[in-house]
Amino acid sequence: MIINKSSFPLINPCFLSKQPRPPLPVDLELEEPAGRFEGMTLRAARETLERDMILKVLARHKDNITRAAEELGISRPTLYELMEKLGIARK
Repeated sequence: MIINKSSFPLINPCFLSKQPRPPLPVDLELEEPAGRFEGMTLRAARETLERDMILKVLARHKDNITRAAEELGISRPTLYELMEKLGIARK
């Protein structure tokens, strides 16, 4: 049986080929754009990643601090501290 790719638009193409292969990080959207952190210090890269993650999670939870902290696996006070440190305004 041959599976038509258009039948399953949400399935990654690496699973639908005639010779399946293990998924690559880019297939799973785990790979960062090339050079995003290049030239940054570890501290600057970590702060950039933390800021991006916090902003995305806050947006996903419509700025609900409790839910965002739960998803991030940190306490509310820690999230407030990180927001202050990273210059993320409370809404």
